Amino acid sequence: MAAQIAGELAALHDRGVVHGDLRPANVLISPEERVQLLEAGEEPGGTPYRSPEQLRGDPSDGRTDLW
Repeated sequence: MAAQIAGELAALHDRGVVHGDLRPANVLISPEERVQLLEAGEEPGGTPYRSPEQLRGDPSDGRTDLW
C-alpha cells in the first residue's frame, strides 16, 4: 500500500499538485485493496501532519507530501 500511495503522490506531483494534507484520514482503501488519496490540493489538516514549510507559510512543493 505504501507503493500505491507513493504512486498516487507521484501522479499528483507530475501534474504540479501538492497534496498538502497527507494523513491517515485522507487515505482510502477500497475493498479491492486499491489506494485513493482524498482531498488533494485542499487546505492542510492539523498541525501534526504539516511540514515545516507549511507551518511557516512558505511555498511548498512535492517534498511537503513526503514530510
